[in-house]
Amino acid sequence: LEFRRVLFRSRGDGWVLSGSKYWTSGVDEADAIMVVCRSELVDAKGRSPLSLFIVPANAPGISRTPIETALHVPETSFTMHFDDVEMGPGALVGTEGEGLRHVFAGLNPERVCAAAINNGIARFALEKGAQQARDRSVWSTPIGAHQGIAHPLAKAYVAVQQARLMTARAASLYDA
Repeated sequence: LEFRRVLFRSRGDGWVLSGSKYWTSGVDEADAIMVVCRSELVDAKGRSPLSLFIVPANAPGISRTPIETALHVPETSFTMHFDDVEMGPGALVGTEGEGLRHVFAGLNPERVCAAAINNGIARFALEKGAQQARDRSVWSTPIGAHQGIAHPLAKAYVAVQQARLMTARAASLYDA
């Protein structure tokens, strides 16, 4: 995957965004876009600080190109192009140069929630698979009595339990 940078610069009392970014999802359904971008200015260590902005999805200078994917998903992903998109001072979220910190303040709990949801889905699927292994019989023997079924189910059970423990630990660390 290629990533192209989105840069920002100050203009008067506002900001201007330029550049492009791959894999922005759901823009065709959004009223606004959160954009993390680099400053054109470089600090003493050679890094460009990141800042977070909220930009109207239909702002002049924004264009998007759908990304073709092999998967059929409920939302379309786009390559976003920002061609001197002007924003007022209220577009900056938080403090200039602290954008990554602001993004992770939202991403971290979202990731814990997504892990919890996926753990629930995995438990449900495993329960259904185990029930099928008990209910389905071939030559009067449940298929779950065969190692070819029992061992993969046991391995999946261990993996799901590990995922649940990791999710609980992540939630605990986030809460702390």
